[in-house]
Amino acid sequence: MRLYLMFKAINPQFQPSEEPICGNQATFELRANPRGGILTGPSSLISFRDVGTNRFFLMDNTGLALNTPYVYNYKYTQTNASGLVCTKTSTTTIRVLDYPRVAINQFDSQVCEKEEITLNSSASSTDGSTNLKYTWYFHETGFPDVVLGSSSSLTIPDAEKTGQYILEVYQDNRCFNRDTGTIEVLKLPVVNSEVLSDANCFWGLAVLR
Repeated sequence: MRLYLMFKAINPQFQPSEEPICGNQATFELRANPRGGILTGPSSLISFRDVGTNRFFLMDNTGLALNTPYVYNYKYTQTNASGLVCTKTSTTTIRVLDYPRVAINQFDSQVCEKEEITLNSSASSTDGSTNLKYTWYFHETGFPDVVLGSSSSLTIPDAEKTGQYILEVYQDNRCFNRDTGTIEVLKLPVVNSEVLSDANCFWGLAVLR
């Protein structure tokens, strides 16, 4: 008499991350499958969610040093119909990448309506990138952000609205950084003039109100 024990092969594995893990982000995500396993590593687990056969772990990025290898283990245990318990662990190594340094240079925080706004910036890469990618946005409360430009400086010929000017800079490792400047646009005074009747003229001069 032969006894056959049938069980499904265990193959826990980490899935490639679609986004880089950058040092200026508060959290990062690791993805493994099949769902149901336990993740261990040097940073704290905030939460996890299951999508299809995958388990997504939201991790705390606080305290992880830049450009340092960190090892995470995904342990998965399976019990077959006969009660046989099998465990297998998958391992991955992550590095927290550095990010560009960005600053909007000094500017006037108040301008008059229709006045020209000029914003200049300073930015430097930390990964050797020679061509940083710049994007300027205008943010007004209650409205979607509007893209204004893609160079290191920005000129608005006729100021109209109060809001935030946001500069976003990417480097080659896909990490980015932002700086924000708020500019208040002061409305121009409205001048109304009205010519009174001849009875209100003095020495031939019209009186304006």
